[in-house]
Amino acid sequence: MSQHILKSVLIALSVFFLGAGVGVCNVSASEGVLIPFDTDRYIDTDQLQRGMTGYGMTVFKGTDIEKFDVVLVSVIRNHRPGQDAFLIRCKDPRFDLAKGVQGVSGSPVFFNGKLAGAMSFGWAFGEEPLYGCTSIRSMLQIQQIERPDTVDSSLASRGRFHFPAEIYTRLMRDNLLDSKQLSQLATSSHMATDKSGDSGSVIPLPMALTLNGVNRSTVRHLHQMIPDFNFQAGLPGGRADEQVSPAIKLQRGSAIVVPLITGDMDGAVMGTVTEVIGDQVYAFGHPWNSNGRVNWPMGTGYIHTIVSSKNMSFKLGTLIDIVGTLKADEGTAVFGRVGKVPTMSDITVHVNRPLISQRRQFKVQIARNERLTPNLIAMALSGTVLYRGDMPDESHLDYEVAMRFTDDSTLRFKNASTNSPLTEMIMDIMPAVGLVLNNPWHEIQLAEMDVNVTIHDKDITAQILSTRLNQRIFKPGEMLEGKVTLMTYRDPKVDVDFSLPIPGDMPEGVYAVHVGSYDDYRSQLARLQPHRFSAYKYEQLINILQERLRIHRKKLYVTMAIPRVSLAIEGEPLEALPASKAMMLTDKSRKIVTTKYQELNTRMVPMDYITTSNATFNIEVRR
Repeated sequence: MSQHILKSVLIALSVFFLGAGVGVCNVSASEGVLIPFDTDRYIDTDQLQRGMTGYGMTVFKGTDIEKFDVVLVSVIRNHRPGQDAFLIRCKDPRFDLAKGVQGVSGSPVFFNGKLAGAMSFGWAFGEEPLYGCTSIRSMLQIQQIERPDTVDSSLASRGRFHFPAEIYTRLMRDNLLDSKQLSQLATSSHMATDKSGDSGSVIPLPMALTLNGVNRSTVRHLHQMIPDFNFQAGLPGGRADEQVSPAIKLQRGSAIVVPLITGDMDGAVMGTVTEVIGDQVYAFGHPWNSNGRVNWPMGTGYIHTIVSSKNMSFKLGTLIDIVGTLKADEGTAVFGRVGKVPTMSDITVHVNRPLISQRRQFKVQIARNERLTPNLIAMALSGTVLYRGDMPDESHLDYEVAMRFTDDSTLRFKNASTNSPLTEMIMDIMPAVGLVLNNPWHEIQLAEMDVNVTIHDKDITAQILSTRLNQRIFKPGEMLEGKVTLMTYRDPKVDVDFSLPIPGDMPEGVYAVHVGSYDDYRSQLARLQPHRFSAYKYEQLINILQERLRIHRKKLYVTMAIPRVSLAIEGEPLEALPASKAMMLTDKSRKIVTTKYQELNTRMVPMDYITTSNATFNIEVRR
């Protein structure tokens, strides 16, 4: 990389709170008319000159809106296509201590007593309180994208991720979503942590989701699970330390909160209000997630303090009350309306620790969004299950999960995990929810989820040490009987009996019998019966995910493939096809998905252990 290109990249990466978006007019969604630029209320960038003095407004602590002096450094023409910006230097000594501060985004700036714009970007590791500001003219344009039919909608933003179609035709694969696909769910243009340079230094992008009330174990676990989600830890407890009036309103300079997780755990994005016109609220001066039309909760905020940092300081604050709905999120601002509050998804987590006779229930509400909901679920489960700290070094989980979606479709299952148990549990849930919410057939959101988790201080991993059979040659219709010996972790060896009927119409020959883990069983299903796990409509997706999630880890799976090869058309066995589809087979102008499959003779034996190994042996069938 040339020195010139490297310098350009480093300059670009050092800037935070950047936005993008164009527009030339402001349209009232409710009235459908242009809103004129009020020159009595606002000052345009054409009227700004170097050296002008003015003031800004923000909250430094509590809920009090305070003024601070600024001086105009310069006007930047076409900072973005069709948009001007301007630079200010803050003269208040509080900014000398903190320099760049996340959370002041949206703080209104005034010259000649008129609103000019909002503080919206700056520089990491900056040595002075220098800020870039988005013009108020550019911010007011955001209302154009508010969609009237979302005003009363209980659904979320149109932030759906379009997975490739083949994602839904192999739903019994090893991982429902790989790390790249999970990263795509976790990120959009402004949510990812940007890693640059050979040193791997991390430069935070704007508006990190701040998690309050979580411990270091939760933060460490989440960074491992969803490393591309931009979040930071806040306070051990998320509430204000003094009585705050719930009647506080959003106004110029006040703290504004987008609470994505509320209840027994808090997770929110915080900035500052730039302008309020009636029930309309304009804030941030840049996007958070660049989702366009959204339907997120919007609330008032309380600032505990400003945390000073050599990299980038930030406001430490929490939610006071949800007072409305954020309706739009794009390059120059976020826009919301005070009044109706959007519906959130209810998450209830029951955490049981039999060893210490402790049981806790946590109730959390999370925002609805096709991309964000799976990640918010991961945060809610990690925060509640790890409320006492790390999992025991030797442990396993038993858990029951019930999910209901907004169309009343459900996913219910029980399972267990012992190898990174919390991660395994979340990875059962998170990818499945991601596929449901982002499906190509049906607009859907998660309505509620109930999770019952029991934490056991015992590792139940086991390996298959040996297998024994009652015989090796069978007649059709006979019962194969055998025993496996398991090598457990710090327990005595365990024998598990199993049996498998030989079908009465089984042809003569030598056949492989598999004994082993749920992973091996799932792989066999994917290989031998792919037609059963290809979804061509929403109902099939739910049914397939339900079957997959019910494959329990604490079972021994004994399987033998039946040699008959059958045909399935668009996921339906040939013998079950209606006449209309059968006729289509002879129509050469149509392309139909045709799949070969084999039956799988299976017995599932419950165990107290989770085996991670497999054994295969051959038997002979003679008449």
